[in-house]
Amino acid sequence: MIAVIADDITGAAEIAGIGLRFGLRVEMVVNSDGKVPDADLLVYATDTRSLPLAEAVMDTRRVMGQLNRIGYRALFKKVDSALRGHVVPEIEVVQRATGIPRTRYLPQNPSKGRVIRGGNYYINGQPLDRTLFAEDPEFPARTANLSERFPRIQTVLTAADALKSSGIQAANAESDAEIARFVRQADEKTVLAGGADLFTAWLRELGWRERTLPEFPGLGLRDAIIVCGSTAQHSLAEYDYFRRKLIPVEDMPMEVFELQRDPKAWFAGLAEIYELHHSIAVAVGDKPRKDRCYAVRLRNIMAAAVSALTEIRLPHELVIEGGATAFSVLAMLGWSCFRVTDELAPGVVRMVLQGASGDCLIPDNREIHITLKPGSYPWGDRIFS
Repeated sequence: MIAVIADDITGAAEIAGIGLRFGLRVEMVVNSDGKVPDADLLVYATDTRSLPLAEAVMDTRRVMGQLNRIGYRALFKKVDSALRGHVVPEIEVVQRATGIPRTRYLPQNPSKGRVIRGGNYYINGQPLDRTLFAEDPEFPARTANLSERFPRIQTVLTAADALKSSGIQAANAESDAEIARFVRQADEKTVLAGGADLFTAWLRELGWRERTLPEFPGLGLRDAIIVCGSTAQHSLAEYDYFRRKLIPVEDMPMEVFELQRDPKAWFAGLAEIYELHHSIAVAVGDKPRKDRCYAVRLRNIMAAAVSALTEIRLPHELVIEGGATAFSVLAMLGWSCFRVTDELAPGVVRMVLQGASGDCLIPDNREIHITLKPGSYPWGDRIFS
């Protein structure tokens, strides 16, 4: 079994979708210490990117302990492709748990215009600190330089240089071919940590081959709850599809966000709309990007709204945009184990709920689909056909 630890749920889903594309049987677990399902690829979704440092380290240590108990053939650490998160401390936990002294850290995704050149990180030609990620409420990009962002990471020039030292090593790479070269020249004393392009190159090196996925007919959006939990571009709520399908889109009122109005009154209004239409899209709307406290409040309110709606009727489709929001929603619902069924676009993955934790009860004959997408990625064309 290949095991992957991801620091947020949409990053985990992105990796799961790649595994599906390569023909692997893929299972994803969220915040669970229960029985681990049988799979070719097990993706463990944590929420450590949204946790304080000490909690992130503790949770990564817990997950590594579980993986060491069940065993795995190979391990990959998924990290954010925009340098967010507690990157160095979490990688160091993995190194200690595996006893492997060296990590090759390649977060860049050349396929999406994200590259490292001259030790600096660029997105579509723009330095990272001049993109929207400079406004991230939890990990604002203050610099594009990797050495300044991560003083304990060494930037190496060649794969041969990388094998001469231990620790965490980043590398300049601007193409899939360069990423693949660093993968080929990694040895058994090297853990790989990075983004989707690195994982794709690694699967190819392990001997897996991509396949053509079946045509996806589009979401039916019958008994659907759509959650637009991201303030990034490409918001789902902006699509004309909802107007054509007569699916109401409800923005979170600013008074609710600012705690000037009881959220339960808003939830009650959403419930009436959901009862009438059987489908609803709930959006963050235009909310300020300030600090971590605001980000936590945002996702907690959205998670509580979804929980209130599911008490009325369990949806056939739950669609969530935004990683931190997705984790909060699924954690509040107690949904913890998923079989990955579709990759709708890079990073946009559809799954079937397989198991729940705690007191959450799911009817035996109820098939619930969950679709996840990172806030900064486009939705693609297949989902709204």
